[in-house]
Amino acid sequence: MVKQSLFLFFLFMTLPMGITGQGLVSARIDFAELCRLSPHPPGSENHRLVKEYLQTVLTQLGWEVHTHSFTYENPYLGIQDGTNIIATLPGKEKKTVAFASHWDTRPVADQDPDSRNRKKNVFGANDGNSSTAVLLALARKLASAPSMEHTVRLYFFDAEDSGKDLSTYLVGSRRLVEEEDTDEIVFGVLVDMIGDKNLALPYEEHSYRAVSGLVRRVWDYAREKRGFSFFLEERGPAVWDDHMPFLEKGIPFICLIDFTYPWWHTIGDTPDKCSVENMDCITSLLFDIARSPALFHTGF
Repeated sequence: MVKQSLFLFFLFMTLPMGITGQGLVSARIDFAELCRLSPHPPGSENHRLVKEYLQTVLTQLGWEVHTHSFTYENPYLGIQDGTNIIATLPGKEKKTVAFASHWDTRPVADQDPDSRNRKKNVFGANDGNSSTAVLLALARKLASAPSMEHTVRLYFFDAEDSGKDLSTYLVGSRRLVEEEDTDEIVFGVLVDMIGDKNLALPYEEHSYRAVSGLVRRVWDYAREKRGFSFFLEERGPAVWDDHMPFLEKGIPFICLIDFTYPWWHTIGDTPDKCSVENMDCITSLLFDIARSPALFHTGF
């Protein structure tokens, strides 16, 4: 543990801070802490510690925080208790723009090229930690910004990444959409695996089929206003992710994901593959969407 902590300390000292041109708030600190507590698959002590960390940070920032708890059967770990964490920054109006990430890490590296590694935990630097760090950085930026007329909500989903088939993925988001009120959400943005050093974000196919106008407005803004060339003007794979329960309920929800990440569900998903600078770029885009949602959807 000491050797790993020292390794991570020096590693994060070498990662680019990623704050130039993106503001003073960076995902770096939260990414480092999440990686210090990785892997954190369901049922582990690190899973409990990450849950506490998320709740503590969001509460200290002044967000209204509540949890949505559920019990489920994890196909690798048996019966588990899951916890979605919901943070709300209320405005004068109930109309809400939402952002989401999953915070759990996968219990098995079943896609690892070495069969001897396939029962090991996935570290989850990109798949889980990068998007969660981005949402925490977004929470920090919004907490220090002027108040808004509309409401902003952040969803940190548990039990996303323990599936063996489509029915056993997305447990946390599916249960939340079934059991909690989501009627005030005008639209939302899910981020997942957005910390890759070689980031490439095509249009996610499910998002594009459901709400192509919203997808194009976000991509055009990212490319033209922010200069983010890694937003590609091409259609990518259809990814079964936490935006799907919202889309199935008729709520516009798009997914930002780089599914070309070569270390997906392998033991190679480690911090050295990630770029804090790219995470900060995504944070700055989400901040613009949160502050000015009318630029992207006529519901505001």
